[in-house]
Amino acid sequence: MRVLYLDCFAGIAGDMLLAALLDAGADLGLVRKGLSSLPIDGYTIETGKGESCGIAAAYVHIKTTEQQPHRKLQNILGLIDQGDLTDSVKEKARHVFRRLAEAEAEVHGTAPEQVHFHEVGAVDSICDIIGCLLALESLDVDRVICSPLPLSSGTVQCEHGLLPLPAPATLELIKGVPTRQTEIEGELVTPTGAVLAVSLAHSFSSLPGMMIERVGYGMGSRDLGFPNILRAIIGETEEPAISPADVENHGEIMVLECSIDDLNPEIYPYLIEKLLDTGAADAFLSPIIMKRGRPGVLLTVLTHQEKWSQLAKIIFEETSTLGIRLRRDMRRVLLRETARVSTPYGKITVKFGRFSEKGSPVQIAPEYRDCRRAAKQFGVPLKQVYNEAVAAALDMVKNN
Repeated sequence: MRVLYLDCFAGIAGDMLLAALLDAGADLGLVRKGLSSLPIDGYTIETGKGESCGIAAAYVHIKTTEQQPHRKLQNILGLIDQGDLTDSVKEKARHVFRRLAEAEAEVHGTAPEQVHFHEVGAVDSICDIIGCLLALESLDVDRVICSPLPLSSGTVQCEHGLLPLPAPATLELIKGVPTRQTEIEGELVTPTGAVLAVSLAHSFSSLPGMMIERVGYGMGSRDLGFPNILRAIIGETEEPAISPADVENHGEIMVLECSIDDLNPEIYPYLIEKLLDTGAADAFLSPIIMKRGRPGVLLTVLTHQEKWSQLAKIIFEETSTLGIRLRRDMRRVLLRETARVSTPYGKITVKFGRFSEKGSPVQIAPEYRDCRRAAKQFGVPLKQVYNEAVAAALDMVKNN
């Protein structure tokens, strides 16, 4: 599997990451072409080589030549839609900016659609983010792994005045992400760098074992007293490559758990429904015996990294628990797709689970609600509808 490892020992910012990806072999021409297709004027892109404490590294400077407006999320999404970009880059760009808007909204107590992007809405940050996505696509890697992010202290001047470091939006973005504390004063992880790290990385860990092919160095502008660089390390691991369709089904997932013994049981169905509607990958209850022999319930919620804080808030608001346990679990699930099959009882939705896109299904699961509706409508046993749906699904697979 072809892996990109981001070594953020001096932090991460959008321009550092873009420079490191270009230095590792990303196509500068493709990046310039993609950025020039955006309906934005008044900026220049300067690239070159420099040095940070004796280490040669690439740099990218995006300079504005005209006054830029403050932009809301909808404005930026409109710019993305108008660009001559691949569907994959557009989708990832929308995801990155939505994630950033959600973090800013949480900090300022407003809705994501109402957030005014100041520094991050500026043309240099837009170009950094979309430029990184274009560069990453040209590198054609299967997986991105990031090092724990270094946290610093001090303050930073921005549109809202003097803010503590790490910046509030940065802290919101890196919830649930491994970090390490440093003695450095000054910003090491910017909001742009944070949102790129948490959006692109499939996991956070130390450098995995790999056959290293390329190393790119991207430099920041500040003098830290040590090399202010980000390293982009590309190599091959022995783990089988993950297909693009499988990326979301392979990697880490956050697990939230709490034990409850004093909640009105009528609340649980509402709680589970609310958690799932908010974005939990799964939520379920298990009976347990708690201390002093009291019967209780173990609430378990599975979620992707960016949602855990929001889901934890719901758990605290809707239950009587005083604490939630958090952990990261590795998972491997089948590629899933759905299809409608014809049965004597009408159309039934069936889920197929496969090891690979072209592989034969190893799991076939008729949709319960469709089967229940058909069983009631035709007055037949539910298992009979299930069996007919599975048989129809097997015929579909055989004929295809």
